[in-house]
Amino acid sequence: IVYIAILLSDAPDSLTSLGIAGFLILLISPGAVVSTGFWMSFAATLGILVYMPAFNDFADKLLQTYEKLRFILRPLIYVAATVAASIFATAPLIIVLCVFIKEISLFSIISTVVLALPSTLIIVLSLIYLPFSRIAFLGNLIGALIRVLSAFTIDYCRDVSELSGV
Repeated sequence: IVYIAILLSDAPDSLTSLGIAGFLILLISPGAVVSTGFWMSFAATLGILVYMPAFNDFADKLLQTYEKLRFILRPLIYVAATVAASIFATAPLIIVLCVFIKEISLFSIISTVVLALPSTLIIVLSLIYLPFSRIAFLGNLIGALIRVLSAFTIDYCRDVSELSGV
């Protein structure tokens, strides 16, 4: 829907697009209104759409204030934005989970925060690995970082899943 607005030379409004998408889904499949997945998807997207602009404004001001450090700050802000988006998506999910499941695990909230950064780094490093895999030192270094982050993620998930009530 955002792309249709762009094609029609209109300024896309993400919140309106989200509302139209929800309306169309419910028009095609009215039963989706009782689907936990429907509400979780839209709640997470809504959280990102509502909170990310404030984060982006903060990041832009930070880059303007420290113009000389832009080269260093930009990658850090990118990683911070990915972690922030994960947290912003989780905030409204808590409400949806409480309504549908009638409870929320504290570990699910903590796990989102803990796993957001390593998950982001795994994705970014995987993309960086592809062009640098032929350079022995860089390929080995990036591969080792991916292995460490993946092992941490798997170990964390295993340990948390063994806790009672999670």
